Amino acid sequence: MSPWDGRSALDAAELFTHGVNLMREHLQPTSRLHYIYEIAGVAPNVVPDAARVWLVARDATSELVDETTQWLEQLARGAGLGTQTHPAFRVAIGSKELISNEALNRRVYEHLSHVPLDWSAEEQAFARRCQKALGVPESGLATQSLPFMTGLSTGGSTDVADVSWNCPVALFGWPTHPLGVSAHTWAVTACGGMSIGDKGTLAAARIMTALALDLLREPDLRVAAKEEHTRNLKGRTYAATLDPLPEDLERAAKRFMKGPGDEGAIPQP
Repeated sequence: MSPWDGRSALDAAELFTHGVNLMREHLQPTSRLHYIYEIAGVAPNVVPDAARVWLVARDATSELVDETTQWLEQLARGAGLGTQTHPAFRVAIGSKELISNEALNRRVYEHLSHVPLDWSAEEQAFARRCQKALGVPESGLATQSLPFMTGLSTGGSTDVADVSWNCPVALFGWPTHPLGVSAHTWAVTACGGMSIGDKGTLAAARIMTALALDLLREPDLRVAAKEEHTRNLKGRTYAATLDPLPEDLERAAKRFMKGPGDEGAIPQP
């Protein structure tokens, strides 16, 4: 009955995300920002006393991510001032960019080219039904590998990148979902949970095992990979993006790993 006596945390969250959308214009073309509202009040006729936004910032280098993160924190402080609320900005986790290693990747590609993509008629039919449901061309699953790729600097993100700062790392992909279907969709999950996913897992294991055997038997390959790794680091040394997780986040992570139905939902700070 008296909203003038309250201050809305949801207003602050909306002001923050509005600022995020404005800043997109002034970021590098390689930058990516994604967010969701995790907490946004409990009833429309009650001024929300708490709101929470989960945001992911990505870019071609960790230095660019650091710059964006500083700007995001400034937006959070500004949103608090603009709504007379109390913002809390916390970086929960972070990772480095991938240090590619062409010497290892090319060897992986050699092995990959000798592993057949032998999908059954039933698997191809399933893939085409998924494509039809999602409105993309019904071309089924990939039947041949792409050419070897170099110079890739953007795309998805992976915590394997932190490993790549400490030793040479090879990275490859194997198709387990229909052509033209975006990641993080039900069709990817459906294909991964059946024989299509099983075949992809076994193919990847064969390729990784073959590379491991090469590294054990070929000193020249190890030397080439290590020398390239040193060149690509360009004198930089690895430093973890974050210190160990704060206790509340560590507890939340442990509870999450137990799965649903075990002690309820992830605790809220």
